[in-house]
Amino acid sequence: MLKNDILKQSLQNDFYDSNGRHHALAYQSLLQWVSAQLSDQGKSMSQYGLPQPEISTTELQRHKLLHDVETERQEYETLCRQTPNTLEQQLIFNAVMEALQVNEGTIMFIDGKGGTGNANSTHITNIKTIISPGKTTLARKIMASTRMSNLIALGSASTALAATLYDDFETTHSLFKFPVVEDEDKEPNVPTECDLHRNPQREELLREEPADLFIFDEFPSLDREVFEAHTERWKSSATKQ
Repeated sequence: MLKNDILKQSLQNDFYDSNGRHHALAYQSLLQWVSAQLSDQGKSMSQYGLPQPEISTTELQRHKLLHDVETERQEYETLCRQTPNTLEQQLIFNAVMEALQVNEGTIMFIDGKGGTGNANSTHITNIKTIISPGKTTLARKIMASTRMSNLIALGSASTALAATLYDDFETTHSLFKFPVVEDEDKEPNVPTECDLHRNPQREELLREEPADLFIFDEFPSLDREVFEAHTERWKSSATKQ
């Protein structure tokens, strides 16, 4: 049954919506269901040459399952084939990859109009200011390349609309669990902080096994307090490593 691609896809579709429309998670849910049905009959997956389901109970485990090396390699190759980097984009890409290889804590700001094919970068200590078009595709390539190296890459955007440009982005408030408080409800002299202590799984993903790469779409559009709070969190994580 699972060796027939058409039947497998049909069965997998039953679990598609309940798993956030992620194919990898839907497939694992299908395997878990089949395993449970066989177990009720006193049988096992191995008896039929079927793979065992991978149990993913935490956000970190789910992230690794969704972004396995082979899937990300295919994503990267497809993006490169469809939209090759310009010379300037390749320089930016190389700079990010080199920083990851040497574990160099670097902040890069990428700015510019999309579709013009021009890019420039300036290196200032550990902060790189970059002007580049085609930022979304370049960011997707960088994330795929990072993940296919078995590293953790996370992304967020300042607005829900901007987050929809990517497959797995959240708003920055959601990713880091920043409280959404109206100006009139803010307490004076109380700094904005990540509310991660109430979400240990997100804490594990962000802190216990710190992500290797963060990409923020429209980061300067965030409130200054959120910008500063994230910078403090980034510094504390770098200090722990």
